[in-house]
Amino acid sequence: MSEEITDNDPMITYAGMSDIGMVRSNNEDSWSVDDELGCFIVSDGMGGALAGEVASSMVATLLPAFLKEVLPEDIEDLASEEIRNLIFKALSLVNDSVCKKSADDPDCSGMGATVVMMLVRGTQGLVVHAGDSRAYLVRDGVLSRLTKDHNMLQILLDEGAIKPEDALGHPSGCELLCDVGMPDGMYADIIYFDLEKGDKVLMCTDGLNGMIVDDEITHIINSNECIEEACRKLVEAANGAGGHDNITSLLINYI
Repeated sequence: MSEEITDNDPMITYAGMSDIGMVRSNNEDSWSVDDELGCFIVSDGMGGALAGEVASSMVATLLPAFLKEVLPEDIEDLASEEIRNLIFKALSLVNDSVCKKSADDPDCSGMGATVVMMLVRGTQGLVVHAGDSRAYLVRDGVLSRLTKDHNMLQILLDEGAIKPEDALGHPSGCELLCDVGMPDGMYADIIYFDLEKGDKVLMCTDGLNGMIVDDEITHIINSNECIEEACRKLVEAANGAGGHDNITSLLINYI
């Protein structure tokens, strides 16, 4: 668990927690924060043995490093086409690195990882994601999802084949359509939004939102002014519901 204040203006506090859950033998989730870059990342790894841990750790460490290499120091507009292209370039470099590790190391063969990342500049927020790790915005106590899962479950929901109330724990949620580590190249969604004073952004792996519904997530965040405590309560709730997967919660507070 960590809680820091960035140098951004207005200021940002954040807290993160990752837990192995109640069933798994190892934790394949990773999260990272780069205060200088204003970058927040959550990643959920997949693969045999320890490969999932390797993949998510590579995403959490390499993506900020590549972003620092390609992005200009003074970014005025996160929504510009130039910044969008540079972010995709950094993602491509991470994807290539994960693919190379997967090809070169037999223990890591076929590994991959989801990614959800937020960049903040002033009042501008940018979220990029691939896979089923999520970002939510809590504004005035109301929770809204910023991301849309890249999995078969989302397709079934979009097509009306299953009802939203039947989505929690559905097996199609495990069938990812995109992740970091795809040999033929990955794709990702980018979402732009304006931040307002008092906003909170929750970034999490499906070990959280796959165990508890949005109403419970909302209640926990709104009931705990301390974001560190809110993170802990979210993880405890997911474990209380069964903890079938690793659980990671990263909560950002825009003061």
